[in-house]
Amino acid sequence: DEIKKALPDSTYWKMAFPTSDKDLIAERERIRAEWNTQYGKVQANTATDEEIDAYYGDQQKLSEDYVEFLVYLAEHHANEVPRSAVGALKLAGEMHLARLEEIPRKIAEAKERHAAHEKARQEWLAEQAKFATPAAPTD
Repeated sequence: DEIKKALPDSTYWKMAFPTSDKDLIAERERIRAEWNTQYGKVQANTATDEEIDAYYGDQQKLSEDYVEFLVYLAEHHANEVPRSAVGALKLAGEMHLARLEEIPRKIAEAKERHAAHEKARQEWLAEQAKFATPAAPTD
């Protein structure tokens, strides 16, 4: 409860903290399904720059909040964490830090792929328009 009061707006509580609350589990599943849809658009190069930023913004917020939780836990409750959990928590922190390092590169790559995809699409549409336009009558 003390950590929740210290980090009240953390997405860690909503998306990662262990729970058996069926409503929260259902909400997490809904959010993850939405993220999967967004990620599919990013991977298919059909997400707009705004959609790319929104998807990776959500991922960045989750990782930042997870790391913030772990740092708070280490600074204020390190002696209360069971030894058996220390390794898993350390690994989780390292994974989220690695994700945070990768996000700017992933955003740039996704935007480059989308721009190339959109350019190819526009070229294809222009080429198709040439064939769809009836030829002018000749005398």
